[in-house]
Amino acid sequence: LLWGLEFQLVKLASAARVTILAEYTHVAGLQSFGRLPFSELRGMLQDDKLVVPSEMVVFESVASWCGQQSAAVVTSDVVQLLACVRYASMETAFLRGTVAVHPLLTRCDAAGEHVSDAVLHIAE
Repeated sequence: LLWGLEFQLVKLASAARVTILAEYTHVAGLQSFGRLPFSELRGMLQDDKLVVPSEMVVFESVASWCGQQSAAVVTSDVVQLLACVRYASMETAFLRGTVAVHPLLTRCDAAGEHVSDAVLHIAE
């Protein structure tokens, strides 16, 4: 995907996106995952063709991507990525035990509020 984007090879980039959507769990575990541009990651997370076994994978991939960035991630970008996660599909224990206390949320008030609202809504 990165080569397709860098060298403006539209067919290559398109084929790579299809593969990443189908093999997202595997791709998210690669060291090069953090090199995905923000807009590409957000687009994939919003795509209905994204194949993941659970939304926990999506949340963990967002946290991983943010952690792999060499520069600080813009707060609004973190919020946009976290907004792509379907919290209602997560187990309550994961929401409370992992998501709600994740360092990514504690450093980003807007993201924390977004997730806290989801946790409270699901816990009801």
